[in-house]
Amino acid sequence: MAILKKLQESNKAAGGEKKYNAFGVVFSVSTAVETDAGLKLTGKVLNGNSQVSPDELVTVTFRGDNAGKSVTNFVKGNGKGALKTPEASEGTFLTLEGCYVTDEMDGESRVLSARWLNTLASSRNADHENRSFIESVLATAPRISFKNPEVKPGEPERITLPVNAKEVTVKVKNSHGTFDKVFPAAWAVEKLNALPATEKPMVTIDTIEPNDALRIQDRDGLEKSLATQLARGTKALALLRVSDGEDVLTRAVYVAFKKDGDEYVPDVEKTLEDLFKNNIFKGVPNNDLFAGLADGSITVESIPGYRMSYAGDPSLDDNAAFKLVSDVKEGKNQRYEMIFGTDGNRFAKVILPGIARNDTIGGFSPFNILADEPGTYLANEFRTPLIQPNAQPVPPVQPTEAAGPATDFAAVEEHFDNAMDHEAESVGPRP
Repeated sequence: MAILKKLQESNKAAGGEKKYNAFGVVFSVSTAVETDAGLKLTGKVLNGNSQVSPDELVTVTFRGDNAGKSVTNFVKGNGKGALKTPEASEGTFLTLEGCYVTDEMDGESRVLSARWLNTLASSRNADHENRSFIESVLATAPRISFKNPEVKPGEPERITLPVNAKEVTVKVKNSHGTFDKVFPAAWAVEKLNALPATEKPMVTIDTIEPNDALRIQDRDGLEKSLATQLARGTKALALLRVSDGEDVLTRAVYVAFKKDGDEYVPDVEKTLEDLFKNNIFKGVPNNDLFAGLADGSITVESIPGYRMSYAGDPSLDDNAAFKLVSDVKEGKNQRYEMIFGTDGNRFAKVILPGIARNDTIGGFSPFNILADEPGTYLANEFRTPLIQPNAQPVPPVQPTEAAGPATDFAAVEEHFDNAMDHEAESVGPRP
């Protein structure tokens, strides 16, 4: 038996079909022309994954029912003169979804087939200068958190609904303590629909950055690593993982915060104090953990992350957060199931287009989600440069004819613009 299982068991005793492999692309336009089959683009890929490389020159065509809409959507995002000449929209940044590499070539360039597009930043619109994207992250599906409008016996006061989940797990209090309780997602959606207009839901998405995992050598190294990772903002988090080469245990650490004058700042000192009050990993005494580090029998890593707020005010009907909540209320969550599956605890590799108020991660708010690589992982399954489990990603949910894109992507362009007006008001410290 591996060392981690031995430690957990001994302390427990002492204490009593076909894969859907489409991916997303952030694309810099060189030329754009309208053809009989829809829009044809040439340009450069800005992100990288197992299918495409950063700065790769490609040609893009569109397929299915959205081929005709690609022209309308492109013009809507870039103005009436967007297709006046092939180079009229040169330098525009697009997000392309549902892409795959075809067997065709356009000269020396590979041809990508895309399902639909959105304009991330138009070269013809100066107001788009603060739009950006984040890649190479794993993320959970967006979560809608809100106050229970009518608390019945056995129900929680607050509900957090992962938008892709079939079930939600909540904390319920009774005279014996606090316990986890599982409800159908339909119950949470019903509660969300009953929420008064005066109550504002929150929309967040947890992200982690596996490529930036730090190796932990001892307790002092753990404290220093967390001090750096959790100081990035009031919604910073770190995912701790320990492995003996066979098993992987995990622990998520969310930074506390405090008020410093008129501002909220991370309270790293309190977070570390609370972390070491009990075992860091369930069933593994801290002394045994650090002894394992000392003799090299285990590996511990700390992965930085951040709980991002979706762009816009969910209570106002002119932004991305409101659109997401509205779609969930109407049962339009197929798109999130295709990316994240139907388990709210799983992570997917994604690209997050959004609004960058400054150059820090705390100043970034996503307004859309693109699948970067197909498949989902639990927190103990994905690979980093330091810990590499053998688990394979769970294939995404197959799209169906009835599902299609859950969002009207052409119409949502205006929500991206309007999100700017309310962003500063809606994004604050974690309550």
